[in-house]
Amino acid sequence: MKLVLSLFSTLFISGSMLFWGWWMRYHPPEEPGPIGYRTARACAGREPWAYANKCAGRCWILTGAVSLPAALVVLLWAMRLGDRFYTVFQIVFWCHITAMLLVIPYTEIHLRKKFPK
Repeated sequence: MKLVLSLFSTLFISGSMLFWGWWMRYHPPEEPGPIGYRTARACAGREPWAYANKCAGRCWILTGAVSLPAALVVLLWAMRLGDRFYTVFQIVFWCHITAMLLVIPYTEIHLRKKFPK
């Protein structure tokens, strides 16, 4: 049962990055609101808002597309390790969380380049 939950959570995290990345990239909200990439720089106007959502969406699509097959390969390999599988799963899980958070510096750097103050 733990194995199934581990694989499901990996699919869920990567799948979420792919889905929300696609949504932010191709269907961003018109104006800053409760949904979307929200930082002070992104909410400075309509142009930065649209650009930030497209940039963040592109980053999440890329990280989701890379992390999904990589994580599945690693976890399927780790199933042969017995009790150490869960240690490998935790490492993969925290790599996913790190990848999800990397969207912030990536997008902020691109916003700073395109919209200097």
